[in-house]
Amino acid sequence: MNTNKWNEITILVIKIAIGSAIAYQVSKLLGLSHSYLAPLSLILCLQPSLDQSVQFSFRRVVGTIIGVVMTTFIIQYVPLTSWMLGVLLLVGTGIAMACKLNAVILHQVALSILLVFALEKNAGDYGMDRITGTFIGSIIAVFFQLVIFPPNSLRKASQNYEMLTEKYADLLHHISTWIDSDLGKEEAGEIDRLNKNLLQAIETTQKDLQSATKNIKYTIYNRRNYKKIVYANTKKVEDMKEGHSYLTNIIAILKDWHQIGTLDLLEKQQLIKQLDLLEKIFHAKFMGTQREEEMAKDKIFILPSPLQSEIQCYRGSIYVEMKKLASVTIKRS
Repeated sequence: MNTNKWNEITILVIKIAIGSAIAYQVSKLLGLSHSYLAPLSLILCLQPSLDQSVQFSFRRVVGTIIGVVMTTFIIQYVPLTSWMLGVLLLVGTGIAMACKLNAVILHQVALSILLVFALEKNAGDYGMDRITGTFIGSIIAVFFQLVIFPPNSLRKASQNYEMLTEKYADLLHHISTWIDSDLGKEEAGEIDRLNKNLLQAIETTQKDLQSATKNIKYTIYNRRNYKKIVYANTKKVEDMKEGHSYLTNIIAILKDWHQIGTLDLLEKQQLIKQLDLLEKIFHAKFMGTQREEEMAKDKIFILPSPLQSEIQCYRGSIYVEMKKLASVTIKRS
């Protein structure tokens, strides 16, 4: 189903309401005395992404089974005291930890031990009802996430990607303006703010794309196209992150340059022209057509060499970066 017209919170509310009603009714039809356990599991298993929902559902089921089976067997032979509860929790979670089970499973083991310990003697079928209800709620939750309004992490990543490209282009534009204003201190503060926001946006987009990548194996609708888009966008964001690291170095070098001298008019014009061109090419690569991107490749670097040979350029770059490394090395915390 297409979720473009639906708010994610609205979809979650609908899933919780309809899914809980179905889970509760299924529990009643199966004769469970504690029918609320199925909708409880469903609500917990409705996680933000497909992968998270499937993983949480599996771990909840495993943890519940371990906790219920162990506690139901032991409480027949031990007194129900606070110390015994502590021992059971220690043993149950210790077994889960020794088996290197996930933290979610460990929590579910602990919850099941606590609730079965507290309720089993007064409601003898609670343990079995908890296992069955957990199965019912988890299965319905996963079904809803897979088939009915599946979480569209790709759409979220695409929205962040569009915002990311705008931030990147905006930073390039502001660096040009900053150079034109003779690297003023006030403008430098704005550059730092935009640079920090760009890095945060890159990291957020990468996390969303990682989530979308995990969801590929659970995707039912148009999986091949989904996979193609995810991988293409991931590569673009990786390129953007690499470009951001170079931009950060350029900003740092311009600040150092400003402390020991000024840029002459020709140098400023050349740098501004190069940055403006990069901004246009950036739009062509990340927002334009393939034809625009191919045309842009022919004229991507126009900055003339300030030295007699390219080797001298590298010597200058090494000198600057090594000087920064030395200052950081001796810097006191």
